[in-house]
Amino acid sequence: MKTLYLFVVFGVVASLCATQAQQVYYVTPEGGGDGSSWASATTLEQAIGSASGTAEAADIILVKKGTYTAPATDGLGFYFQTKKQIVIYGNCEGTESETDLPVIDEETPIETYLVAPVDENQEPVSRVITIYKGSVAFEGFDISGGTSAFSTSRGPNEGGSVWIYGQGVLRKCHIHGSSSQKGGGVYLSTFEEGKVAGLESCYVYNNRSTGDGKSSLGGGIYMKSNTFVKDCIIEDNVSPYTGGGIYCETTGVIYNSIIRNNRAEKNSAGGIRNHSGIIANCLIVGNQAMSEGAGVQLSSEEAQIINSTVVYNQLNNTSGSAISGGVMVENGHVKNCIVWGNTVNGGTVERDIRISNMRTGTLTNTCYKVASIVSADAQEIDCIQDDPLFVDAEGGDYRLAEGSPCIDTGNNDSYAVVPMDTDLNGESRIENNTIDMGAYEYHKDISTGVAELAGGPRIYAAAGRLIVVEVEGNLMVYDVLGRLRHTQIVSGQAEITLPSGIYIVRLNKVCRKVSIR
Repeated sequence: MKTLYLFVVFGVVASLCATQAQQVYYVTPEGGGDGSSWASATTLEQAIGSASGTAEAADIILVKKGTYTAPATDGLGFYFQTKKQIVIYGNCEGTESETDLPVIDEETPIETYLVAPVDENQEPVSRVITIYKGSVAFEGFDISGGTSAFSTSRGPNEGGSVWIYGQGVLRKCHIHGSSSQKGGGVYLSTFEEGKVAGLESCYVYNNRSTGDGKSSLGGGIYMKSNTFVKDCIIEDNVSPYTGGGIYCETTGVIYNSIIRNNRAEKNSAGGIRNHSGIIANCLIVGNQAMSEGAGVQLSSEEAQIINSTVVYNQLNNTSGSAISGGVMVENGHVKNCIVWGNTVNGGTVERDIRISNMRTGTLTNTCYKVASIVSADAQEIDCIQDDPLFVDAEGGDYRLAEGSPCIDTGNNDSYAVVPMDTDLNGESRIENNTIDMGAYEYHKDISTGVAELAGGPRIYAAAGRLIVVEVEGNLMVYDVLGRLRHTQIVSGQAEITLPSGIYIVRLNKVCRKVSIR
């Protein structure tokens, strides 16, 4: 069932974000027209009220760069109810059309702002976006400042800036500066079988779950019922209780994402609290908590973390010898992971993994340094305790260096549930018949000079630039954090200027690492 669900996620993302237009509406901050063209642009609120789409074709809303304040009505902000299919594109210059949509990559600044309304004291009085039983996709927006405190009809105390109860997707959006009891930034849920909701290529940061008790869950994101987080960075979010970055309640999937520097102030799981979801191909680093699992806490038999790197998370307790700074397993499974350099007792004692007493859990093909396995029912299979040999841990590069004991020591069957052929950096996942441990697959380095790739293409990595010759197809260049730095269609030769550093070059489906000096 979980494998099937992961494949469904991929299909829904594609269908929502690359769809045929039924009708197009044009929006500017000034508005005033009927929305039929840029010259007669309307307001965003009016366009949302008019658009609906059909099951076969979406209505498209094109939104010009600028600032748009959400309405305060019922604390819901921009409200979508039972819409058939709508796709909304931000970051428009005012010249785009349905056949010439805005292009947003990692270097593109997001300059279409959706903000919460405020009172005379500049305090927010509404959420920013509410999607109820609709099929809606947003792409290219900066969404900020919301609160769920004034929403009484849809999701009270859920989703500070964004609340989705339907088939909703946010792509290439920033969500920040928001607060709610559940999901300080975003609340994700669906209402029927076969529907999914989620975030793709988003940056969720500086949000907070409110309150001071056990209902304060998910500083950045709260996930429930067939939801996903893909290719995202979740950073600097706070929960007073648990799930500083993400709280995953049921059937959620978190993959190819970076969960970094989040906090759970009084309890557990500074990075992710995972009840019954799947975490895969993730880097979980620098998170903090107080009582258990500063990086990740797994809480049921269904919970899994697969091919992820959980490093240098810290538990800020002052006592306790059987606790974990990296991964806390109440029930669940840790597979093909690297869990290393995590600490407890305020950073003074190393401890990476704990499996609780009277609970079940498995560690399979995992690299760790120090563990506390209390449960007699726990299983440990083909694990190692050797230094994983990162390329540059101090510099934040957690890829595997040549000679790492984590190379070719994973279990291919454990990864089969994840329908992706690339790692966190976009490199091909199984390089040498057997999968590696951790979020990054090892690939032989190409230093400054020339190297031939499979199929004939050659790369010259000269000082300050990358030259690709004898290739036709799609060229993509990523940095070591997995961020896309350059993309183009190449026919023959391409020369790209890059600052010094290490990059992943992907030519069609072939990936290699390149060092620019």
